[in-house]
Amino acid sequence: MFRRLIERLSKPSTPPSSPTVKRTIAFVTNVAQPIQVQPESKFDSSLASTRLRVHIPARELAKHTSVWLVPYGELLRDPYLGFLGNATTSVLGKLSAGSVLAQRDLLKGLLAKLSAERSQLSIFADLTDDYRALGKLLNEPIWLAEYQRQLGQVAKLIVCSPGLAVALRNCATRGLHVIDDPFESTQSHGRLATSRCVCCGSETLLWKSSRS
Repeated sequence: MFRRLIERLSKPSTPPSSPTVKRTIAFVTNVAQPIQVQPESKFDSSLASTRLRVHIPARELAKHTSVWLVPYGELLRDPYLGFLGNATTSVLGKLSAGSVLAQRDLLKGLLAKLSAERSQLSIFADLTDDYRALGKLLNEPIWLAEYQRQLGQVAKLIVCSPGLAVALRNCATRGLHVIDDPFESTQSHGRLATSRCVCCGSETLLWKSSRS
């Protein structure tokens, strides 16, 4: 079901004989400190969205390239994540509406910094909810809608369904990709392939479930 996880890979800027530099993928999520992910890494979360949209794809991608879990505060401190060395693709992991409200000051600072550097960064934001709609239900319509709008300005959006893609298309100014949830199992059900991303015209890694 999880059809693709976008990772922009650098095109070789040197002659073909030179080795291609691998990019590092950083999943920005609620962890206390940076963690390098291995294919056999074991993580646990009570949140299904974290397991399905951070832990599983991170482990699968770690079979092919360097992958890290990184705190939001680290990205705020250094949007380039220089401590990882290689040019980095960052995927902002999905946050619950409650987390967006509780971390308002941190996220406002992060969005402002990413906006100032957006032309230099490769950023994706994974969303499984329409924060604008949730804001009305939670009586927080202004901040949640603004958070979603600003995400669409600094990052290419990844959503979990075509329906959500329709709901968010007006705020996805940098691009929009639909990635289904994976099939959760104690066994690995994924495979990786390389292909061409029509939306951004760059080489990508695709992660596909064996069910797709």
